[in-house]
Amino acid sequence: MLAGIGSAIGMLFYALHAGRRRVVRRNITRCFPGLTPVEHARLIRAHYRAAGQATLDEPVAWFSSAARLRRLVRFRGREHYDGALAAGRNIILLAPHFVGLGMGGFRLSMERPMVSVYRNPKNELLDAGAAGAQRSATLLPARPGRGATQLGIRTIFWNTGCDLCSVAAPC
Repeated sequence: MLAGIGSAIGMLFYALHAGRRRVVRRNITRCFPGLTPVEHARLIRAHYRAAGQATLDEPVAWFSSAARLRRLVRFRGREHYDGALAAGRNIILLAPHFVGLGMGGFRLSMERPMVSVYRNPKNELLDAGAAGAQRSATLLPARPGRGATQLGIRTIFWNTGCDLCSVAAPC
């Protein structure tokens, strides 16, 4: 049910925000120059539907029980992550801050200590939700005017003592 409602919200964003739609179109056409205009348009609409769904998914990640998150989140390629941990290697996961990838980070933070760098949302309700999330991830806000990756990976390790980091680099 949330997926359908979220998809509709995404298409409403698509219809109402022409300026943002132009940015998405420009990014999609630059990233996928070999696609036809029809394929670009299809991908852009799919992005908006996914973004709308992610808008509703994020609070689920913030406030769901551990048991519910274990049921909801599935990983592809998990064997690479598990293999690196088994070999005693540290891991840095880089993920964009949109389209619901944060839920995977929340799910992984249930298994191991993690650090997540994020940019404070402009919306105070979203900021309060992220701050109130009951997970074991340590949240480090990026400094105003600087990208999250400029904080420095060493700083994250030294300040937290964590052996696993999730860094969400702002676009």
